[in-house]
Amino acid sequence: MDQRPGKRSGPPQAAGASSSSTRVERKTMEKNRRNKMKYLYSMLNSLVPRNYNNQDPKEAKSLPDQIDEAAKYIKRLEARVNEAQEKRNTLAGRKRLHSSTAPDSSASKSAVQTFKSPKMDIQVHWPALEVTLISEMCNHFIFLDAVRVLREERAEVLNVNFSVVGSSVYHLIRAEVII
Repeated sequence: MDQRPGKRSGPPQAAGASSSSTRVERKTMEKNRRNKMKYLYSMLNSLVPRNYNNQDPKEAKSLPDQIDEAAKYIKRLEARVNEAQEKRNTLAGRKRLHSSTAPDSSASKSAVQTFKSPKMDIQVHWPALEVTLISEMCNHFIFLDAVRVLREERAEVLNVNFSVVGSSVYHLIRAEVII
């Protein structure tokens, strides 16, 4: 075997060719990864409103600034969702305090009474609407609110029926949309 400097035998050339092909593959994979990340960053940035933080929408922002802005926006949305859930929970489980005094006690006691949320079902048979509303006796304002909303949305109330079952009131409102 002739082992002169500068002369290569067969197997090392094959190893060199495979290392260059793996290098090309790694470069291609890295390029694809960077392109995918760039796409994902642009998608994330597109979800943040342009007027968020009162900044000029035409001003170019660096990638870290865009990510920070998106993170702040997400945290703000989470806070708003939590506030809305708390509000919903307080409205759903409305509690009223009634003070009652017993003749045998000198101090007044307060009892907590929990009310169920009103339930509403709307069926549309165009142009007619049928609204079924179930509320508690003490919550009669919800019926007035339902009628007010129907009138605001340009619906003419044609017929209203109600019945009382236990502590619940069932309202059936028939309306027609005015075109």
